Amino acid sequence: MRQPLVPVEQVEVVPGALSATLYLDRVNAGVEHEVWLFATRGMEAVGAPEVVFAVRRDGPPPARVLDLFRSLHDQAASGAALSPGDALEVDRGTFGFGPAISGFLCLPYRLHDPRLPALDGFGRTPLLLVALLAGEYRAAQRYGHLRVLALLGKLTRVFPHPWWFDDRRPVVVEPEPTHPGAASVLSRHDLPTARAPYLSVVHSGPQVRLSLSEAACDRLLDLLSGAPETVLLLPGAGESEDARYVWRPGQTGPEAIMFAGGGSVVHGALDVGVNFLLLLHGDVEVDAVQQEDGFLLMMPDELWRRFLRALADRRELTWRAAGSEITLEPYAQRYASPFGVVAQSRDGFPPYRPKPTARGVGDAASPLYNVRLDAIHLLTDQRLVEQELSAEEAVGFIQDACQVVDDALEGVHHGVEALLVHFRLTPGMPPWIGLAVSPDKPGVLPREVADPLLARLNALPGPAVRRHEVRFEARLEVVRE
Repeated sequence: MRQPLVPVEQVEVVPGALSATLYLDRVNAGVEHEVWLFATRGMEAVGAPEVVFAVRRDGPPPARVLDLFRSLHDQAASGAALSPGDALEVDRGTFGFGPAISGFLCLPYRLHDPRLPALDGFGRTPLLLVALLAGEYRAAQRYGHLRVLALLGKLTRVFPHPWWFDDRRPVVVEPEPTHPGAASVLSRHDLPTARAPYLSVVHSGPQVRLSLSEAACDRLLDLLSGAPETVLLLPGAGESEDARYVWRPGQTGPEAIMFAGGGSVVHGALDVGVNFLLLLHGDVEVDAVQQEDGFLLMMPDELWRRFLRALADRRELTWRAAGSEITLEPYAQRYASPFGVVAQSRDGFPPYRPKPTARGVGDAASPLYNVRLDAIHLLTDQRLVEQELSAEEAVGFIQDACQVVDDALEGVHHGVEALLVHFRLTPGMPPWIGLAVSPDKPGVLPREVADPLLARLNALPGPAVRRHEVRFEARLEVVRE
């Protein structure tokens, strides 16, 4: 089980309004070294998420980080708060960072992601700032954030990307090609470009899936209705990816980096994230071509009209091209977990209700006295879950956790009304279990109960998964006499 980092120091940044907590952590990206991690307290009061920034330790903590936090606080107070998916460009020498840093990408800091340091005391998901070196910021704007993040992951072998900044690292991508033969297909033409972080594109075997929420269908429709015959879309990351395509000049074939376990892989049946989507419609033949770390989809006028109608109707559309099966997948409902995970489904999320026939759930052989299993939510695409786990394995693991929770609450005076047990199974890693309680108030579950309970939950042997990360949650209601 991850233990929360212990604060080293708390520094006042804006008197009475903003402070920064300093932590020290250790990472291993080929070579082990220490990292200073800074986290703000006070950004939420001005309507912005708190901010996390980490930097390799090369002496005392750099005071220039506090100048950055102060500027972000002033910016948020004036109504210009940063959000996940945003990018922040900085001038040379701004905040004392020197000419190396050209900007930052703003990503969600998933508090319960076992690949990130555990931090306490946040009410909502903070922002993680990923620093980019000279040229990388312009490259991210031109080629998309995902291409740059994938290259950083490949360089450091930390996936999906490193969460700290190391000013000793080399530049991973340039905005302009160093010579004509090194030019990306995206730089050879002046392409109309649009960022579409609400859209994810995943390649798996012969399938290419374009996923977005039903609400986002209107945004994409508005964007494409008046679009020229060629448009470049820069999508966001999907929720159920095993890997992500990566591309650098001179690469001779498709290559991807794995999110779990590290290393480069050749695409097979993995769910691989795609970094750009180039759409071409008009007097063309239907086609689908993988190019670099993205895809070119060619649609004749009739297919283009069907595509736009499917967006307008918020319905699925599938067509075939060059041996590939392309599917537009609007999903109907999003389930937002308190653990910072948002799951998606085309058919909604009818919670899985326990049945007496399931192993141990509601069975007299292992009765529960203090809690009742109310529902199970899948946070991973059900198709992937079924590839990795049998129903018996999943239900058995949940039942074991229910017994641990039930035992821990026996005879305890507490104010808990419901609990949410979060399960994460990752290839090559031990199972991780988190716990949230309702109402979310300090002291509702005494610390002397919560800490041993989490330790016992994370000591449970869980089923192994081979290729896909699997996440699900069990909601328990407290039973009172």
